[in-house]
Amino acid sequence: MEKLWLFFNWVAGFKGFKHDQFTYTTMLDIFGEAGKVSSMTHVFKQMQEKGIKIDDITYTSLMHWLSNAGDVDEVVQIWEEMRAQGCWSSIFRIRRKP
Repeated sequence: MEKLWLFFNWVAGFKGFKHDQFTYTTMLDIFGEAGKVSSMTHVFKQMQEKGIKIDDITYTSLMHWLSNAGDVDEVVQIWEEMRAQGCWSSIFRIRRKP
């Protein structure tokens, strides 16, 4: 996990390369699946700070992993932020995976 994060940051230093919503969301998912909630929220905050587009896929992924971690309050906060940003998601995407 640590090596992946180091690579993620290392490649960002290459001329002509720029992380986008897809690479950030993938990194967020990797941390979420590993149960590394603090690392996952750090990635999300980086997206916000760098002005990376955050779409419904990113929001629902974040909510999914937060709910798996039992952090219902944070899920509600992210839901409210998503709605405040004018981002809407399909109930099918939000539905918990079996």
